[in-house]
Amino acid sequence: MTEPEKSIITRMREGGATYASIASHLTLSQNTIKSFCQRKGIQPLPKQADSAELCYCAQCGQPLARQENRKPKRFCSNKCRSHWWNRHRKELSKKTAVITTCAHCGNRFKSYPQECRKYCCHACYIRARFGGERHVTKAG
Repeated sequence: MTEPEKSIITRMREGGATYASIASHLTLSQNTIKSFCQRKGIQPLPKQADSAELCYCAQCGQPLARQENRKPKRFCSNKCRSHWWNRHRKELSKKTAVITTCAHCGNRFKSYPQECRKYCCHACYIRARFGGERHVTKAG
């Protein structure tokens, strides 16, 4: 467990988050979260009667107050949002992507239909456009 994760756990737990919600947020085991909190003596702070339902920033774990009649926020700032998306690019669901065959080398790659891509990479485009030997593997 890294130091940033430990601070996120501390903030979320003191903010009233359950072990399960913290574990799913950080993709760690619920028992890991529970044992860490018990070792450090981290308990949820008493709730205030007038506090709105809280959610937490997906990047830093800072509590976010939910505003009435609005969709719950996921990030506390644009910096956290861009940092999280840059680290989790693989988690994007590419449901509309189609498998396409490169017009130069024959490799198969995923592409969105709107992109109209013919080549798997820039090197294949250059070789097809300006000449060069056909290659079997995808060049970086």
